[in-house]
Amino acid sequence: METKLIECFGIDPRARGLRVQLSAQESKVFAHEHFMHSEWKAGAEQDTLKIYFINHEVTLVGYDLRRIEAAVHTREIAWVMAAPGRYRAGEKGFITNLSVRCLDDEDAPAKTKPAD
Repeated sequence: METKLIECFGIDPRARGLRVQLSAQESKVFAHEHFMHSEWKAGAEQDTLKIYFINHEVTLVGYDLRRIEAAVHTREIAWVMAAPGRYRAGEKGFITNLSVRCLDDEDAPAKTKPAD
């Protein structure tokens, strides 16, 4: 049985913002102009990439996230979403979990999309 490969991010040099797909029914869009900085950390099994906008923190967990980080810095990242690890294909960046947290309200829980 053949496993269908799923893309977890898209790059578009004309992108004006980053769409974070939390589920089939919910997404959030952050303007590239509101990007402040990012933090990438390699883990023993998975990487973590935190992308900070003026009022929000987007956290991505997965594999080979350096390519996504580079696309964030050049403002070419168009969208991201999480997918189950069984759909991972080779060396391309892959997101297994993502969350969005509002920085204005420290008590508010992060909206999370774990891989199924």
